[in-house]
Amino acid sequence: MNENMSAKGGSAFGGKKVIIPLVAIAVVAIAVFILMQSKSNPAAPATDSTLTPPQTGRDFDPQHPNFIMGKVQKVSSSQIDFQSGPVNYSAQISPTTKLVKQVSVKGVVSVVDATLADFKTNSSIIVYFSSDPKNNVFQAEKVQIIN
Repeated sequence: MNENMSAKGGSAFGGKKVIIPLVAIAVVAIAVFILMQSKSNPAAPATDSTLTPPQTGRDFDPQHPNFIMGKVQKVSSSQIDFQSGPVNYSAQISPTTKLVKQVSVKGVVSVVDATLADFKTNSSIIVYFSSDPKNNVFQAEKVQIIN
């Protein structure tokens, strides 16, 4: 019999003295894992009734998405001119248009409010809209800087 084993059937690791800390470590590790999962998948924020609800898998039409990506060409107080592929467009800005940008803090990307001053030439953007453009002008519901 191993010299380190107790006479009452304990283990070479000290019996209950080791099991209790191991269980505590396992509980803490599970709690941290659950906490990290909840932070990486936050509950859906309250929706703004002035914006079109986002498309879901049921109503998403890849031929007609409700957004377009592009690069900023010029910014004014009422619109953002941008290029998507070879085509130039404008995003008409209204008082209800939401301007946001992505920021990275310690590797965590989040979306925060932006101002027109944040939109610089060659910034990558996504323009969200609810109706097709007229003469290449979108009525923007939200414009997001993604770089």
